[in-house]
Amino acid sequence: MKFLLILSAVLVLVLATDRDQPQRSNWIRRNNNKIDSSSSSSSSSSSSSSDSSSSSNSSSSSSSSSSSSSSSSSSSSSSSESAEHSHGSPRILKTQQYNPDRCILIPEPTSDELNEFHQWAAKFNRQYLTDREKTCRMINVIKKLREIFVHNKRYEQGKVNFKRNLNDFSDLTEQESSNRLLMKQMPERKLVKAKAEELPDLPEPRESVDYRTEGLVGPIGLQLYCGSCFAWSSAAVLEGQLRKCGIYNGTVSVQLMVDCPTKGCSQCDGGIEYYVFDWQKKGGIYPAAKYPYLDRNGRCSYNRRDAVAFVDKAFGYDFEPIKGSHEYIKKLVSTVGPISSGICVEDSFKDYSSGVYDAPRCCTQQDHAISIVGYGTDPREGDYWLIKNSWGKYWGENGFGRIAMGKNVCDFEREVFFAQLRDTKGKVCQIF
Repeated sequence: MKFLLILSAVLVLVLATDRDQPQRSNWIRRNNNKIDSSSSSSSSSSSSSSDSSSSSNSSSSSSSSSSSSSSSSSSSSSSSESAEHSHGSPRILKTQQYNPDRCILIPEPTSDELNEFHQWAAKFNRQYLTDREKTCRMINVIKKLREIFVHNKRYEQGKVNFKRNLNDFSDLTEQESSNRLLMKQMPERKLVKAKAEELPDLPEPRESVDYRTEGLVGPIGLQLYCGSCFAWSSAAVLEGQLRKCGIYNGTVSVQLMVDCPTKGCSQCDGGIEYYVFDWQKKGGIYPAAKYPYLDRNGRCSYNRRDAVAFVDKAFGYDFEPIKGSHEYIKKLVSTVGPISSGICVEDSFKDYSSGVYDAPRCCTQQDHAISIVGYGTDPREGDYWLIKNSWGKYWGENGFGRIAMGKNVCDFEREVFFAQLRDTKGKVCQIF
C-alpha cells in the first residue's frame, strides 16, 4: 500500500512537470516577438520605467560630487595618451550563440522591465547574433534588475551601505562575467610575510587622501575581455609615482605589462603586480601611445630607448599575520601614493554603483587587482578606501569606488604592492 502511494505521487510530479515545460518554452518563443514589438516604444517611455530602475539608475548620477569633479580633473591627459584608458563609445559586442533551453527561467517580464532592457541595450549599443540569444540576454538583464531592486530597497532601509546598478556586464552569465573581468589563474605567491617590527617606520597618516585632486591618478581603463587587471593596477601605481616624481605625466602602456613579464604572470590569464615591477627594473616603463592596449595577448616587443623610467625597487607585502594591517596600509597610501591591492569578487561587486562596499559574506581567494588612490570617512558608512578599477566608467562611481576600511572586506587588506622608480639617467626617486 505504501509503495502504491509513493508511485502515484511520483506520477503526479512527472505529469505536472510535463505540463509546465511547454508553457516555459512557449514563453521563451513568445518573447522573441514580444521583445521586438516593445522596442519601438521603449525609447519614448523612459520616464515610465519601473521603480526598480529609477532607484538603481539614480545611483550612478548620485555618487559624491567630489568623486565626479576630481575624477575629471585627473583625466586631463592628451587624447593620444588617454585613448587606452578611456571607455570611449559603447562597443557593439557580439557574443556566442545562446541555446534558449539553457536560459534561466524567470516569471514573465512586465512591460516596464522590457522597456528597461531596451534602454539598457541602446545605452551600451548591444547587438546579438540571433533572436534566441537576445531573449536569453534579456532574461539575464531582467534577473539582475530584480536583484538590484531588492538590494537597493535594503539600502534605503539602512540595512546595507552600498547601491547596485545595471552596467555593461549585466547581460552576461555569472561564468561569462568572471571569465571577462577576473584573473583566470593566480600564479604562486612568494611574497614577504610582513612583520610589524621589520616594516619601514612611517609618519602618521593624513586625515584623508584623494590623489585624484593631487594630479596623481590617470583616467579610468577598460580591460574588456583580457584578465589584465594586474597590469592596469600596476599602471595606476606607476603613473602615480611618475607624476609625483615629475618624470612623466602621461599614461603608461598596460599592454607591455601584459605581454612581457613571464615570471609570476600569465598574460591575459592573470599575474602579480610585484613581478611586473620586478621585470621593469631592466625592461622599463613605456608610454601607452608607443605600445597601445590590444585587449588580448600580444608579442613582447619594445625599444628601450622609448622607456620613460625604470623600477628601482619592487615591494610586495603579505599582511595576513598582522592584525589591524589597515592602519599601516593607511600610512603607506598617505606616504607613498597610489598602491595596488587585490580583492575576491562577489556578484554584488560586479554591479556596485555607489556607497561604501561592505559585503556581509564574502569569498577570500583574491581574483582581481585594483589600486588604492586614497581614503576618507563617509558620514553615513564610516571609514573607507578610495579605489580605482579597470572596468570602465560605467562601473561604480565613474569607474572609482569605496570599500569599507578595517574589515578586510573580501580579503582586500591582505596584500599590497608598490614600486620605487629611477629616471632614464639613473636618478632614484625615494618613496620613504
